[in-house]
Amino acid sequence: MANITTALKKCMHCGFESEFDLYFDDVEYGLPDLDFRPSQTKRQEIDFGIERCPKCNYVARDISIKRDIGIILDSEEYQEILNSTYPYLVKSYLLEGLIQIKLGNNLASGLAILNACWGLDDNNIDCIEEREKAASLLRGATLDDKGKVILVDVYRRAELFDEALEYIETLDLPLEYQKIIDVEKTLIEEYDSDCHSMSEFNTLTLKTNDFDYVDGADSIEVLESKLFGDGSEALIMPYEGEVASFDLIATLEVLVDGVSRWFSILHCEKQNDDEAFVYELNMNEDGTLSSIEACDSEEVINQVFDAYYKLVE
Repeated sequence: MANITTALKKCMHCGFESEFDLYFDDVEYGLPDLDFRPSQTKRQEIDFGIERCPKCNYVARDISIKRDIGIILDSEEYQEILNSTYPYLVKSYLLEGLIQIKLGNNLASGLAILNACWGLDDNNIDCIEEREKAASLLRGATLDDKGKVILVDVYRRAELFDEALEYIETLDLPLEYQKIIDVEKTLIEEYDSDCHSMSEFNTLTLKTNDFDYVDGADSIEVLESKLFGDGSEALIMPYEGEVASFDLIATLEVLVDGVSRWFSILHCEKQNDDEAFVYELNMNEDGTLSSIEACDSEEVINQVFDAYYKLVE
């Protein structure tokens, strides 16, 4: 659950003190977008990811931490962004991107501009040029595996399809990231520059046949299961008298008490709340799926979520 607190901070540039909201939320249901923008359940944290002094308009992830910005705030480039018609949050991330460029931090600058692009997306404002700039900065930075995947998506969203394919050819990524790249390649070949979530492509890799569901929770009874061609699941269940939509978050193998077992994490979308449920997949000897049972062991559920978080980190 998200927690928002306030803190009094002194601007390291002008010394003015003001209050800022701080956002804490360690839990995320659902999968991020292909550029790792958080899912809808944790997207609010982006709004709290940048701070701006109300007196001098200095911006930073934390305005109380000193850094050498010289005359950047008085520069024509800084003032141009500040006086633009961009939304407030977008301006703040673009200003942070400019500061990081001047400080020679390509990675931090590219990610700040990418955050600005997310804000522009939400306001239906074209931002191909901003994404091109973010791609150029990220390409000039030292990236970890996650950063490399982000760069591929930034290229694609900027409609730099050839550059994206050329960059993909240079990559050697672990399986969990390579799966995302395979999706990216398909989208690039279709000249698709739209936003996509990883949840659209999260699929079961298990062989399936006809099976019965075994209900393990009093308030949940499975009414219908649809197994699509790609193996992904869509479940429709009643919840407290109302029909709720359940989306597959992940399917993973977890070692429980020395025994390998398969579990699925399902995200429940309800009118007033969101929840996640863990189901165990019971397998036949030939590897096909025989049944699904709601997991009611808190210890096992925590173990499954721990395995999932390690997978997506």
